[in-house]
Amino acid sequence: MQGVHEGEQHRSVSQLTTYAQCSMRYYLARVAGHRELPAGWTIQGLAVHSAVESWEKSWRKMPLDEVIEVFESSWEAEESAARQREPDLSLWLRGGRTTTERDLESRRETGIEQVRRYMEYVQDGPLEVVPLPRSGDPAVEVPFTVRIGGVAVKGVIDQIVRDKRTGALMIRDIKTGNEPVWPLQLAVYRLAIREMFGADVRWGDYYLCKKGESTPPVDLDTIAPGFIEHLFRNLDRGIREGVFLPNPGGCFTCGVKMSCPVYNNVTQNTLL
Repeated sequence: MQGVHEGEQHRSVSQLTTYAQCSMRYYLARVAGHRELPAGWTIQGLAVHSAVESWEKSWRKMPLDEVIEVFESSWEAEESAARQREPDLSLWLRGGRTTTERDLESRRETGIEQVRRYMEYVQDGPLEVVPLPRSGDPAVEVPFTVRIGGVAVKGVIDQIVRDKRTGALMIRDIKTGNEPVWPLQLAVYRLAIREMFGADVRWGDYYLCKKGESTPPVDLDTIAPGFIEHLFRNLDRGIREGVFLPNPGGCFTCGVKMSCPVYNNVTQNTLL
């Protein structure tokens, strides 16, 4: 596979999903550079990932109280940064009919409980994080930059794990939000692992923090590599050619909706 050059513009799964859902949102956030409104669910997700990462990188030896300290430290840093970006808490995105303060308090407590449940769930489970080739470090938060369909694609793999019963490798992604409707992210990670390490990992799953358990294994053969290449080529072409179309409907969780002419016209019942 052709190498990726330093400084080359890259794409990612996050860019692909955002562009596919609403390319106007992609434009406002990533091209025009409009500031995104903070959200408690983002802080929660980052803090949970940080705590899980630290525990797994200790080969699951870090005590619970220290793991919770990692969560708290991450939460404090992320919330502080978010408050600096947007001091007016009334503008923050939040779930349901509640204040931002209450939303943050609830999510902080929920996040700590999600970390506890994760540790309990995987401690005696059949899957364990594997050591990376050469370094021997735990395969947790593994960065990659590879070329897919001629496009430089960058990302971070949450975990590469092994089933202790069969020896089979799997890809695991931690989700504090909803379960993805299709495993595109895992399939992209499969291609990255194949390119970096020469291993073909056919199966993956999501650990769902809301449920405190993982999904059944997903067969990644259901998404052909050629189709993934097609998606990234079209993503790259659309961005380079300036094709950005609005798709109103998912505006509730959109961090740049206040900068969106379509959202503002819809909410004001006026025409563009």
